[in-house]
Order: sequence, then structure tokens, then C-alpha cells
Amino acid sequence: MRARPAVSGRRECFGGPLSEAPAFFILFCICLSLYLDTFIHSSPVAAAASLSLTAALILFITERPVKGWLPVFILVIAVSGIFSLYSLYIINKKIILPDSLETSGRVLSSRRWGRGRALLIATPCGKFAGYVPDKGAPAEGCGVILRGALFGFRSAAKPGGFDEGLYWRARGAVKRIVFFEIRETGQPFGLPAWRAKLERLIDERLLPLSASYMAAFTVGRREPPAEALHRRAGTSHLLAVSGLHIWIIAGFFMFLIRGNLSRFLVISFLLWGYLLLSGMPVGGVRAALMAELFLAAMVLGRPSSAFNNVSTAAALLLLLANPWYFFDLGWRLSVLCALFIAASAPFIRGGICRAVCLTVLLWFVTAPLVTRAFGEAPLAGLALNAAAVPAFGVIFPLVLILSLPPLFGMPFSWIAAGCSETILLFFQRGLEWGSSVITGAVGWDAPIFALSVALFAAAAALRCGAELKRASIIAAIFVLFLFYCPSML
Repeated sequence: MRARPAVSGRRECFGGPLSEAPAFFILFCICLSLYLDTFIHSSPVAAAASLSLTAALILFITERPVKGWLPVFILVIAVSGIFSLYSLYIINKKIILPDSLETSGRVLSSRRWGRGRALLIATPCGKFAGYVPDKGAPAEGCGVILRGALFGFRSAAKPGGFDEGLYWRARGAVKRIVFFEIRETGQPFGLPAWRAKLERLIDERLLPLSASYMAAFTVGRREPPAEALHRRAGTSHLLAVSGLHIWIIAGFFMFLIRGNLSRFLVISFLLWGYLLLSGMPVGGVRAALMAELFLAAMVLGRPSSAFNNVSTAAALLLLLANPWYFFDLGWRLSVLCALFIAASAPFIRGGICRAVCLTVLLWFVTAPLVTRAFGEAPLAGLALNAAAVPAFGVIFPLVLILSLPPLFGMPFSWIAAGCSETILLFFQRGLEWGSSVITGAVGWDAPIFALSVALFAAAAALRCGAELKRASIIAAIFVLFLFYCPSML
């Protein structure tokens, strides 16, 4: 088939799917194979079905193949097949371990878990997750000697409920351990020791509200009062270190620093330092990879595509590093938001109009995941995020900067501490007022699920170069397909 000249309008901006977003189809194939494997329970069948659907999708969207299209098509399908089989192999690999264990290790993370604490411990036999009472729990980063029995993780009690196995496998744990004995053998050292020291300084030197937010922004510790308010307001994502925080930091220093290479070096150092301090949350790592690819493209003088080269490549790298991320709520929300924003932003004009429309559409796109995980999605989030997200873009760097004088014990630091507390107080009052005016919430609902799937599928298809009619057909097919799959209902 011969290439035809591009027609006017949107098609002048976007070509065929393989020229616009080849990496997106590789990611799509891997995700689809992992999803199908959850109820087909046959890796070869899941891989073959996902490859067939990916190829069919590319062929359906490709309206006018150009010269050299076929080798690229074969390459994308071949890479998709290899990566899908690799991901399925990792997911289904059998882990053989003894029933009990006595060894030494190091506490990688310690987080609040109900009335106790959940530990992730690295040992020579692998990583294990275990639960201990809050009192006397080993500190994060310290060495331990442990003795205990190994068990498989508990599955979700009902469809869509919390699955202990999926949660911990995404964090690298291979088994649950019930401790007979665990005791510290040394003080925390390295990065966990720095995190603990910063946490103590935050509690000792900042005023209560500033301490609560700074602990969430830096070491990932969320306080119940602030967390409860943001959950009511539908703005919980502001407290979790995610793409929003990463891009605010990157944007701030891109404004201050001149020179592409200087920007790349300085911002890379700051972003990865910030992520190490905050415990490497998956949403933040995904956003940092996006920022790295974007900055590298600027240094090399190459064009960057938010949808393909940035969002998809960053999501793809994370998934290849650990295929269990596919089942992690943080990875799903982070990738879904990034892909939808990158796909739909070019079709919405006007700065304020684009910001408001994207915020509202994102609420509908993410609502099924949120309601599956937390039971409901507050309606307040529909309106409040349109104002809270831009306001947070100013508040977040201000609070970080104003907290530095008290943390370093500088003269007259009480002025900065007071300003930070006042800013956060007004922010909290605004959220409280908004959540009291707009009450109610929605639970998991089939029409909202269908709308979410249709919005994302249509935006992705349009961004891949499909015309409106074909994008509508793709959206309808995906809605019917996902409703047919039993694990979604």
C-alpha cells in the first residue's frame, strides 16, 4: 500500500499508531496479558490472546500505512510478545522455601498497620512481610535476627477487596512470616537513619499542621486528621508523593536554572534524592522517569512525546522491573492519570479550560479504581480538585521553603514557621468548607465504570491517530469486553 498525503486538521498533528505511540501498544499488550492471565490461568493462551488483540487494534487504527510500516509492526508485535511472556513467567514463577526460617536480615520498611506495624525485611532467602505490635517494633533500617514460620499471603475476601498477596508482591515480598522471635542487632544506618532523623526534626521543630504535611511530603508518613480531611474532600492524592509533587519540583528548578545539561544534572540529583528520602513510592518513581526522559530529550535536542516517549516508556520500565506493579493501586492510578492527561490534553484548548476539564474528567476516569479500593469516591473531589490542585502547586513549594529555617535552626525561624502554619490553616479551612458544602459520595457503579473505560479508550485511540468514528468504536468494544470479563464485575 502506498502512503497518502496527510489531510487537514487534527491528522496533520498525529500520524498512525506506530509512528505516534509504538511503546503504548507494547505496554497495552503486557497489561492485557497479565489481566487475562488472572482468569484464564494459562500463560500461553493469555499471551496469544493479548498479542492478537494488540495486532488487531493497530490494524484497525492504521488508516493509511506508509512505507516501512510492516517492519515496525513486526518489531512492535515481537517485542510485545517477548515482554508479555517474560512478565507472565515472573508472575507465575513458583517460589520454593522451607516452612520455617531462622536467619538475619534488615528492616527495609516499617509502616503503621492497624494497631501494629507491618515490616518488610530483606534476608539472604528473599524479602518477607510480617506484622508486629507497635510497641517494641524494630526501627526501619536496623539489622535484625529473626525466627519464624513462612506462609502464603491471604487472598481478597471478596472481589475487589484488599489482596494481601498483590500488595506485598508489588513491594518485593515473597512470603508472609509469623515471627517466633525478632530482635534488633544494630542501630539503623544509611538512608533509613536519615529518614528517621528528619522525621524527628519535623516533629520537634515545626508547628503541628506544618509537621503533619511535611511528614507526608518528605518521609511519606500520613497523620490521621489530615488524611481523614483529604479523604472527605477527595484530595488524598495531594498527601501522597506522586507525579504532581515531582513535576512541581522539576518545574520550579527548570524555571530557575538555565542550560539543558545543567537542568538535567541538577534536577535529576534533586528528584532522586527526594524520592530516596520519601521511600521510593511507585507513583513518584514513574513521574521521575518521565521527567528524566523529558530532560534527556532536551539535552539531545530530540522531540519528546508525553504520551509515548515519556508516559508509556516510564510505565513500561517500571512494569518490566517488577510485573507485580500491574496489581498495585498506586501504579495503576499513577499510570492511568499520566496516560489520560498526555492523551487528552492536546484536544482541549485554553489554559484554564484545559485545567478544569482535565480535573473533572480525571475524577470520572479514576473513580472505579478509587471506589474499588476505598468503597466510595467523594463528590466533593469533582469541584475541589479544580481549585485545590492549582493552589497546591503554590502551597507545596512554599511550605517546603518556609520549613527550612526552623529545621536548620536559623535565626527568626519562628516567622517562617508561622507563615507556613497560616498558609496550611487557610488551605485546610477551604477544604473543610468545600467538603461540607458538597456532600455525598458514589460507590462502585457499572455506568461510571463504563464511562471511565470509554473516556480512556477514546482519548488513547484519538492520541494514537484514530479518527473520531474509529475511536468511538474502540471505546464501545472495550466497554463491552471489560463487562464480559468476570473479574471486573
